[in-house]
Amino acid sequence: MKNIPLIVLVGPTATGKSKMAIYLAKQIGGEIVSADSMLVYKGMDIGTAKPTQIERDGIKHHLIDLVNPDETFNVARFRALASKVIKEIYLNNKRIIVVGGTGLYIKALLYGLFSHPPIPNEISEKIKKIEREKGQEGLFSWLSDIDPESAKNIHPNDRIRTIRALEIFLMTGRSIKEFHKEHAFKENYYDPLLIGLWMDKKLLYKRIEERTDEMIEKGFVDEVKYLLAKGYNPELPSMKALGYRQIIKYLQKEISLDKAIHLIKRDTKRYAKRQFTWFKKVSGINWFYYPYNKGNILKMVKEFINQKREGRQDERSD
Repeated sequence: MKNIPLIVLVGPTATGKSKMAIYLAKQIGGEIVSADSMLVYKGMDIGTAKPTQIERDGIKHHLIDLVNPDETFNVARFRALASKVIKEIYLNNKRIIVVGGTGLYIKALLYGLFSHPPIPNEISEKIKKIEREKGQEGLFSWLSDIDPESAKNIHPNDRIRTIRALEIFLMTGRSIKEFHKEHAFKENYYDPLLIGLWMDKKLLYKRIEERTDEMIEKGFVDEVKYLLAKGYNPELPSMKALGYRQIIKYLQKEISLDKAIHLIKRDTKRYAKRQFTWFKKVSGINWFYYPYNKGNILKMVKEFINQKREGRQDERSD
């Protein structure tokens, strides 16, 4: 089955994607497929701004609360699960709204994953040795020296992407961007309408600060305490996520609560900026600026649906 129509709603954190997706779903008879790398974790609700059952307002959401915080979840698993769910929704004659700010997940879903041969053991061991001796800072410094082009597009604290870029460069002698371009999956399975949400930076930063304060008021600290009490290691990728790592530092008495809150606000603003920069490079996104005109967005969505309706029965019978 190919060319399934998708409404894809993207944008930085705190721009109101979840609320907009729920509004659209109610108007067009749709279901929501989350493309957020943190919403998959059970028990991590407040710090991820996971929509509550009340906020979901009766709209079915998919790919939320899939795994425990100590379970592995990656882009390949997301794409496999998302593809299965999307097909099911489509065959049930429902509209599909993909919503999220994890750009890599959106890219993998729409354009596929790249593949590469197994990484030679000597390369893996060399990377592990540097990590043991010099930590993430050493790994990123090494990447910056040998592949500055890739390093420019990776956050210094992003261990997984740093290691992947090092692996590819040491194995092929080329940047991971070049490798992606050459090995990308070219066949499109979906026909997407891309809608992006953005707002004035000062307003977005104000919303981020207010949302952080609301998270603390709702019990974010207690949520992290509970996760630690359940035995989840602070070194898990999920527990080192934005917000959680800062609260853990507070609970371990490394910093004050005020300092933790300050760091969450600062790092979330930086994350939002990186998200916007990432999505601005994606062609074909129809950007809407706050205050959003819901009527115009809904009109665009309905026109897209009407355009794709013709021939749908033939596609479903394939």
